[in-house]
Parts: sequence; structure tokens; C-alpha cells
Amino acid sequence: MMAENTVFVLPDTRRKTEHVRKDTVFIKAAMVELAKWLKMRKYVLVQKALLLLGNFAKEINALRAIARAERAEKRQRILWNASVLQDLSLMMILASRVSVDFELAMEEGVS
Repeated sequence: MMAENTVFVLPDTRRKTEHVRKDTVFIKAAMVELAKWLKMRKYVLVQKALLLLGNFAKEINALRAIARAERAEKRQRILWNASVLQDLSLMMILASRVSVDFELAMEEGVS
């Protein structure tokens, strides 16, 4: 009895399906665009990171070169100081021999 007076309204499934299809296509397209953007962005970020690493590596190499030059300069200074000390010690030895020889010559000349 109730069924006689009841009106069933069927939803327009075709319209909903089309709407859902459009949304799905839109979402898929948006996801594809997002993926492209992320890849591009990731690529740009990776490129920037590589560039920064390259700059960092250049700076490290430059610092290493400076350190090598400083060590070489220091080594050269040490060698020069050693050679000066060696020359001074030779001069002192020669001076002491000369003074001994001079003293001996003076003693022989006096006597």
C-alpha cells in the first residue's frame, strides 16, 4: 500500500559518473603535472646541490693548495735556517781554528 504512493527518485547516475570521470581525469592530470614539477624541481635541487658540492670541493682544493704552499714555504724556511745555521757553525769552527792558529803564530813569533 505504501508502495503505491511512494515515488522513488533515481539519481542521475550518468551525470554523476561523468562528473566523477572529469574529476578523476583532472586529478590524474594534476598528479602528472605535480610529478613533472617535482621531477623538475628535484632535478633543479639536485643540480643546485651538485653545484654547491662542486663549489665546496673547489674551496677545499683551494684550501689544500694554500696549505701545501704554506708547508712548502715553511719547509723551505726550515731548510734555509738549517743552511744558515750550518754556515754559521762552519764559520765558528773556522774562526776558532783561525784564532788558535793566530794564537800559535803569535806565540811562535813572540818566542
